[in-house]
Amino acid sequence: MSEEIELIEENTVSQPGWRKGIDTSMIIALVALVISLVGTITGIYEARIMREQQSIMQAQKGAGVWPYVQRIIYVNYNEEDNTVELIHLLKNNGIGPAILGDVDYRYGDKSVETYSVHRAIKDRFPELTVSSTQNQQVDQLVLAAGQSVRVFTVTLAPKESIFESPYDFNEIADAYSSHFCYCSVFGECWRYGEEDLPVEEADCDNLLNR
Repeated sequence: MSEEIELIEENTVSQPGWRKGIDTSMIIALVALVISLVGTITGIYEARIMREQQSIMQAQKGAGVWPYVQRIIYVNYNEEDNTVELIHLLKNNGIGPAILGDVDYRYGDKSVETYSVHRAIKDRFPELTVSSTQNQQVDQLVLAAGQSVRVFTVTLAPKESIFESPYDFNEIADAYSSHFCYCSVFGECWRYGEEDLPVEEADCDNLLNR
């Protein structure tokens, strides 16, 4: 009987210490695991924030030098010599330089060059006297912010007074179009086409790699 009582007492004495030792080690392990997880999550979160900040900074940096190239057609009436000038300009109205790619010129459904636009007009309106007074190739040209370049000037001379002519000179000018790509110095590219507004283009025929 005394041995049984002694055994019970030993178990009673040893149990709290045994349970305390197990609980402490588990708590330490759990705390270490939580600290490790928190550190890992914090590192991932900080890395994501840094990437987002870098992306925002890059976008802001690129937007700060965006070009904006426009196609402009002027129709000038010269009463003194009874002629009408069609003047085609490309102008960079953006805040950064524009790197132009190859330019595709069309008159109606015909592909033309700056030096042959007048011949396409003459073919369509044979009774008009049409001459090319100025033309320039602008492929691969760099336009600074605010800079414009004259692509061509075509002079039309009707037989009658320009104000009594049966020809609609604005309609003659509207038949002309040009299509081209241009890029910023950071490689962001746009394509200018039928919409008369630049459309963002990811590749733009590898313009900067030519």
